[in-house]
Amino acid sequence: MQDYEASISFLGTWGRFQMKVFFLLCVTCLPAGYNILSVIFLLATPPHQCYIPAHRNLSQDWMQASIPLQVAGQLERSSCSRYELDLVQNLSELGIRPNLGQIYNYSALGASAGVMLSSLKQEECKDGWIYSTEHYESTVVTEFNLVCGNRWKQLLTSLIYFLGGLCGCFLSGQLSDRLIPESPRWLVSKGRLQEAERLLRSAALENGVEAPPVIFLSANVQQSDSKKAETLNFLDLLKAKSIRSVTLILWFLWLSTHVTYSGLSFNMSTLYGNPFLNYFLLSAVELPAYTVSWLSACRLSRRLSFISFSLLGALALFLIQVTLHSHPALTLFLVLLGKFGVLVGTGILYMFTGELSPTVIRNTVMSSCAMLSRVGSSISPYLLQLAVFYEFLPWMLVGSLSLVSVVLCFFLPETFREPLPDTIDQMQAIQRFRWPCAFKPPQKDDMKSAKDQTSLPEIICSTRF
Repeated sequence: MQDYEASISFLGTWGRFQMKVFFLLCVTCLPAGYNILSVIFLLATPPHQCYIPAHRNLSQDWMQASIPLQVAGQLERSSCSRYELDLVQNLSELGIRPNLGQIYNYSALGASAGVMLSSLKQEECKDGWIYSTEHYESTVVTEFNLVCGNRWKQLLTSLIYFLGGLCGCFLSGQLSDRLIPESPRWLVSKGRLQEAERLLRSAALENGVEAPPVIFLSANVQQSDSKKAETLNFLDLLKAKSIRSVTLILWFLWLSTHVTYSGLSFNMSTLYGNPFLNYFLLSAVELPAYTVSWLSACRLSRRLSFISFSLLGALALFLIQVTLHSHPALTLFLVLLGKFGVLVGTGILYMFTGELSPTVIRNTVMSSCAMLSRVGSSISPYLLQLAVFYEFLPWMLVGSLSLVSVVLCFFLPETFREPLPDTIDQMQAIQRFRWPCAFKPPQKDDMKSAKDQTSLPEIICSTRF
């Protein structure tokens, strides 16, 4: 398949057929995006505290003092406990007042004499919770009380949500199977030349161009190569040293970038202000991010682009630790800047992965990387819970993952304006640490081979087929 690009050059680079495939691929992403990101609002947890029944007839002082105070970054009322209500009711009926010095933030010596709240026993919210309606009238969390350790309800809700997402993915897959054609390049790699030619001739009709009488000349060689390639599977990604090193690095890059991306998307609760406005800004930043990703892919090397923008995102995440409580507006800007860098890096990574992978096993590489990205998205909410140990630990962790990704990317070979590999043997070897834009000058043998191929059209590095 050495002359694949030359064989399909008659089709052009951007015609009606390519536009149709591009549009349909974009449409298939909509159900998945809605399913993944709707959880931000459907499973939002509003501020809440234990419900105190009105029939308890507590005094006004005891109504204010019945919920303990706790320190979680700042002083706030407990969400999952209250003082033992039977005891509080007895104290209220006896006319004994609580010592409200801690609640009103002045010295207990200046408050009226009363019961020290720290001496009272606490209990769980036996009568349920009351939820703030400042931003959410109702969510799945408030409807089913999925707070304070109700794990079985959380598990059931997650299962239902998973089944709904599975149905959405199934419908999206059916749309792809019926409307989006198979990759001609993949068909050729499997020796299915007649199917590939029929598809390309149909594409030529859509583009209004004429296909040559014979598209693929070296049919016998390609078929023999493809028969060998049919035995490749997931384990082959780890057998050969050349592809194993590249695969392991790509797996980590996909895992780390999606841990960071999902963590930024799902961690809006730590940002000050209206969550709907914050989400709009976090979504709007994707438009310039993917535009920059496209422009970088056209003009800059893959390694340099990924390293530069991932480093930008990592630095922004580290700076959040300085501004989180003191400068809300600056914190939001840093979050947007961090997501911008991560998104540009992610867009580059999609192309980089496809161009590094040989055709005979490219789908397997992309699928395994996508699987690791979903693992990263799944564990990101749990990583954010590390804030109970140290408030800035989640930000430090995702920033560190981005930095490690930057370092590992230095070892990947450059693919910018390089022909796509069709077999594992054609893959570029992993290289030693060096500056990404230090391109190696062409050797004499390369110059000779270039002269021999002057009749071939320009190779366009793309994974669209």
